[in-house]
Amino acid sequence: MKTTLRLGLWTACLLGTIASVNAQNLVTFQVNMGVQTSQGNFDPTTNTVEARGDFNNWSGGFTLTNSTANPDIYSGSYSFAAGSVGTSVAYKFVYVRDGNANWETLGNNRTFTLQDGGQTLDVVYFSDISPVQETTSVTFQVDMSVQAAERLFDSTSDTVEARGGFNGWSGGFTLTPSATNADVYVGTTDITGSPGAQIEYKFVEVKNGNANWETRGNRAFTLQSTNQTLDVVYFDDASVVVGNIQAAVLFAVDMNVQIATGNFDTNSDEVYVRGNKMGWDVPPSGFQLFEDATHAGVYTNTYETDTQLVGEQFQFKFTIWRPNTAATVWEDGNNKILVFDGTEPLNTDGYHQLSYGPVFFNGITFSDVLSEDTLVTFSVNMTNAVRMNGTPFDPASEGVWINGSFFNPWWGWNTMPSEDQMVDDGTGADKTSGDLIYTWQYQFTKGQPTQITYKYGIESGDNEAASGSNHVRFIGSVGSYVMPLDTFGVMFQESPVSTLSIQAASGGGHITVAWEGRPGVHLQRATSLLKAAWQDVADTDGKSSITLTAEGGTSFFRLVKP
Repeated sequence: MKTTLRLGLWTACLLGTIASVNAQNLVTFQVNMGVQTSQGNFDPTTNTVEARGDFNNWSGGFTLTNSTANPDIYSGSYSFAAGSVGTSVAYKFVYVRDGNANWETLGNNRTFTLQDGGQTLDVVYFSDISPVQETTSVTFQVDMSVQAAERLFDSTSDTVEARGGFNGWSGGFTLTPSATNADVYVGTTDITGSPGAQIEYKFVEVKNGNANWETRGNRAFTLQSTNQTLDVVYFDDASVVVGNIQAAVLFAVDMNVQIATGNFDTNSDEVYVRGNKMGWDVPPSGFQLFEDATHAGVYTNTYETDTQLVGEQFQFKFTIWRPNTAATVWEDGNNKILVFDGTEPLNTDGYHQLSYGPVFFNGITFSDVLSEDTLVTFSVNMTNAVRMNGTPFDPASEGVWINGSFFNPWWGWNTMPSEDQMVDDGTGADKTSGDLIYTWQYQFTKGQPTQITYKYGIESGDNEAASGSNHVRFIGSVGSYVMPLDTFGVMFQESPVSTLSIQAASGGGHITVAWEGRPGVHLQRATSLLKAAWQDVADTDGKSSITLTAEGGTSFFRLVKP
């Protein structure tokens, strides 16, 4: 008897941190909001100013007040524990307008070293934008010797530029070789700004018309009131030649889920890999994959490069390219990364080769999408709900909205339609009127992902949690599904767990399934993923293993937590 086993699984975890601080060292923060007020960005009569940093988890609540001596200057003190003396503290200023947090536009966080006995920080302008604007000549310098030695830069045909906020991150400011060192490229440009402002930039190598940016984070310097020359740095901070090899990557991505759910049209859509080697831009940038003649729906191709550094990150993502509309569908999450160490086997062309895949596009398998249309009910407890800026929810005059990835894209905050407003009136799916549990239903269609991200908003504003902090849940059944009750401001996130394992006992016709046991987590079994009819496996709630009788055909298992 042959039994095929495949896995799909879900579970959840909720992490919380409780900090205790002793009031030992008072630090006074100060910021001048005069320029922001004069520019109409900040209204001192209705807006508030906060200091946020790693000391308060970069969240709201620490509000500054303006001085009677100078109403433009806002200040406030925060208590740090005695044991924190000598540590570096990162922070930024934020002004809250219409419930939305507007952060300083500095590239780097502000920092200070905590002193014993407390301290008062110097007054700074919000975003370092002062009323004084001066034009300063700034000289940039970059050493290209390592890039040249590794054949990544050709001084006879390639050029070097400095790009940053001062020129809109665009081209045109070209550096030339120094008279004393041909490997050091130098250029001077005038920059107008506020003395003391942080200016961000990067160096860019232009090769065959293509811009190859430094892969490190943005560089930054403090603008002075007099002309200045920046120190010489190595391009991408690569000061040592580590070896340049001929490298190849065999890509393979499975598009069958995207095809089955209508997200990929084999007659018109195309598959591209985009990355730091082949380019991130739209085609002809990137590298096209083609369907494997022996594996329907699997797209492959081998990319070769003569300029791969040993130890350098090879970053990429799979994308769907729609030529008819010039639209790109990107995979979610961080870039995929490969690293060559120079010991890889050689392919028939003599290139060091790594393989990636076959993997499902965006990591979505057939078990990760809905097999049929599903009505999902959401509910949130608004008892004692408070906005990020500390303003409490008023159920007598305010409403609650929901926004999420299932709208594709999310609605713009503060402009959400009335049909996405939740109700607490005892009608429809809402059980009890006036209990501060707000309810809303949405019809998901076949093929939509079972994993969803969403957020609640008072008066349709983005005021439940900081940007990027969302609820993450899984739709646990098809047809209809009721999400667990959420609490406003508690950003519960379910996450997949990859510890489920299966062993088929030879001769005995039994299967042992083991997983990380957690309360509320139980096992389900199905015979198909295309239109899965998941059945609970009895006596598995909170357990960590079970031995089952093997059945003929295919079996699929998953972990679920309602």
